[in-house]
Amino acid sequence: MEVDDTPDMLDISVPRYLPMSQETLKTFSAMVSAREDNLGRIDSILRSIKQDIDKYVEFIIGENMFENIGYTRDFMIVNLQSLERILISKYELENWKAIAFEIRNNLNQQIPEDPATLSNLQQYHDANDETLNEFIRRRVDEMKNSPEKDKNIREYVNKNDLYQLLKNMAFVIEKPTDPLPEEQDDDDVAMAGGVISLKDPMSLHTFKEPVKSKKCDHVFEKSVIEEYLRNEIKTCPVAGCEGRLAKFDLRSDDLMLLRVKVFEAKQQADDFEIETI
Repeated sequence: MEVDDTPDMLDISVPRYLPMSQETLKTFSAMVSAREDNLGRIDSILRSIKQDIDKYVEFIIGENMFENIGYTRDFMIVNLQSLERILISKYELENWKAIAFEIRNNLNQQIPEDPATLSNLQQYHDANDETLNEFIRRRVDEMKNSPEKDKNIREYVNKNDLYQLLKNMAFVIEKPTDPLPEEQDDDDVAMAGGVISLKDPMSLHTFKEPVKSKKCDHVFEKSVIEEYLRNEIKTCPVAGCEGRLAKFDLRSDDLMLLRVKVFEAKQQADDFEIETI
């Protein structure tokens, strides 16, 4: 019986899996850099929005432009919505960036010492490794279909300082003496009958230049608390508070100033309506 000792035909088709080359890694790194540039542009847009909001708030407070509170509230809400869309885009780009770094590390591990040749081609045909396209598709799908996605996006947006400021301002313009939702359980608010006091706790005069303590969040009239502190470190003058304060612990409280201005504007409008009856 004649034995066929002819070797099997060599499969020279392109394998499903091939390790990446240095050139592929360079191309992918360039793609990552482009996305990082987009993140930089978003950060620039956010800084620009912050500057515009600061100027607008400074203008309406400085000029007492509260004749049309509804317009101011609508301005805040529109900017809040725009900011939310921008932050969601930033969240998605940052997630893509995290995946990209993971992919880049994966590519680094796949770069072989020797390129694929006819002599080692079969081992790539036999390999079950995940291809680059499969890896990218799997990670992107995991990100898009994560059951925690909506929750994570909401937490990401809510922790942004500018978003919180706009959200709080829109609330205060509507209800100047109401506590913010996160302040509902605050002991000081409870003691004040569930409303925010617009008066300095030391002089009992309405705020004109409110400042807030970084140590305990209590608000004071700037000149009054600075006179109390002088150049020393003292205990917070609010009864029951043991916080230790110094002048450098104080920062301007624009939200409280906005509360005062809106409240006074609403009062003037109510007085005008009574006079015209």
